This record gives sequence, structure tokens and C-alpha cells, in this order.
Amino acid sequence: MWTAYAALFVIGVFIQQSQNTGNYDGVTSFIAAPIAVVIAIVVPALTLGAVALPGLVIRLVPKLRGWWIAHAEIGAVGVILGVGLIAVSYFAGSYDSGEIDGSVYAVWVPDWSLLASSWSTFAFFASHTWIPERWRPRKRKGPVPLGGGYGDH
Repeated sequence: MWTAYAALFVIGVFIQQSQNTGNYDGVTSFIAAPIAVVIAIVVPALTLGAVALPGLVIRLVPKLRGWWIAHAEIGAVGVILGVGLIAVSYFAGSYDSGEIDGSVYAVWVPDWSLLASSWSTFAFFASHTWIPERWRPRKRKGPVPLGGGYGDH
């Protein structure tokens, strides 16, 4: 779950920074910066809280949990699909510009509906998928030869 939170935090900061107009406008920037940090911390936490409830079924029902572990490829595909759709939502967005209180802004806005669904998809699969033992490198039995055992040195 912590790995999923870290990934969502990084993606959230990237999305926020992509919205940056690049203009420093004084006091407003000082007010907006702490709010942006709070949003980057709170939104991933709320998302993981929301996807944790349906994921509890997977974790608590032994038959379903065994099936989920045996079919870990579904989780890996879900993580990749979620990240890919987040990128697609960004590129499927539109350019928005205007003027607020005399300050001109111009930003690229992602497709919010696609972003929300792909963000949730990524959060669910990233928080409920773990690497099965069969995908991990096998541990070597016995002592490691001098030099690490990686050929002649």
C-alpha cells in the first residue's frame, strides 16, 4: 500500500506541476503552494482509502485471495493499464487560457473524467497486487564462491 501511495503522490505532483502557468504573481503563489502540497498528500490518501474497501474482499475471502495470487498477471496488467491511461488522459486533454484579475494564464488541462477513472484503476491494482514468489529470483543454496560467483575475475 505504501508503494502505491508513493507512486500516486509522484503522479499527482507531476499533474499539478503540469498545470503551472510559470508566472509568479506574488502573494497568490505563496497561498497556492501550500495548498498544492496538501492536495498532493491528501488526494492519494483518500483514493487509497476508497479503493481499500473493495480490495478487502480480495484480502479476506481465502478462495478469492488464492485466485488473485495465482493470477497475479491481472494485477500487473492493471497497474500498466492504469499508468498508460493516466498518460492518455493527459495527452487527450485540451489547452485552456484566460485572464484572472489581470493575470493571463495558459495551461494544458487533462481529460478529467479519463484521469479520474485511470487514477482509480492504478490505485486499486497498485495497492492490491504483490509480486508472487514464482516471479522473484531464486535464492542460491550454499555459500557464495569467492569473488561472488559471477565468472572468473
